Amino acid sequence: NIISGYAFASQDFNIKHEIPCVKITNVGVGAYLFDDTDDRLPASYLNEYDRFIVNEGDILISLTRSFINSGLKVCIYPDNRKALLNQRVALIRYCNNKYLFYYLRTTKVLNYVKEKSKTTNQPNLSIKDLAKMIIPIPSLLEQQEITKILDSLFEKEQKAKELCDVIDKIDLMK
Repeated sequence: NIISGYAFASQDFNIKHEIPCVKITNVGVGAYLFDDTDDRLPASYLNEYDRFIVNEGDILISLTRSFINSGLKVCIYPDNRKALLNQRVALIRYCNNKYLFYYLRTTKVLNYVKEKSKTTNQPNLSIKDLAKMIIPIPSLLEQQEITKILDSLFEKEQKAKELCDVIDKIDLMK
């Protein structure tokens, strides 16, 4: 299930409103980027624009400037508060979002997006090209095992980064 965001009017946004709006600037390479802007919409929009609701665990991908030097701009929405999806951001829902998220972070997908986004202007990925992307779908059990292995590896990578930071701080104290 792939949904493209809605073009909310700029006057719809106000810091006093309750509902966050997911914009291109929130979609980072592998991580959701929170910001403290006034990009909030009225609570009534959850009913009016229910097709564009973003839930915790949904996959988000930028459709404009979809990739940067560090990779494809794709992340998982981490917040338990509902949000609304703005234009030029796509939302993807799948029965095993974590598996799909890991697949979307592969070099194969990055190369596919680069090929489909070739232009002299700002690179854009279309919803049609996103929907046409071939994704290997092993059994659910295999997907869960792949996800479990990758979760463990990324957890170890994070711990290694934290240890390197500690070592750097110790070196600075010398």
